[in-house]
Amino acid sequence: MPTHREIRAKIAEKIFALDNAVAVHEYERYTRNMSDLVAMYKSGDADNPRLHGWYVRLVATKEVFVNVSRWSIWHTWRMRGFNGLGGWSGVYAPFTGLTITAPSSTLRNPARHS
Repeated sequence: MPTHREIRAKIAEKIFALDNAVAVHEYERYTRNMSDLVAMYKSGDADNPRLHGWYVRLVATKEVFVNVSRWSIWHTWRMRGFNGLGGWSGVYAPFTGLTITAPSSTLRNPARHS
């Protein structure tokens, strides 16, 4: 069974594969200064910089008892994207119908796939 770190890395890899010009962080980033946060999510070249990036976060884990020797474990992940005004180009369109396959498991939202 894959670890949380392996699953998180696989999700970030899939997001980066959709647009390798954006910053993708495997965890939510924090900073005291707004300028540092902007620098973490800035992408594009020097002539056309833009605020555009993603982070991946594990937000919930649910363990369900199946029978004496089996448990079903569901993880809920948040993938949040940032895009500065004036740079919108349909960034969410590539995620329509996306399934991310991690080692030995398929990630999905159990609430929507019951």
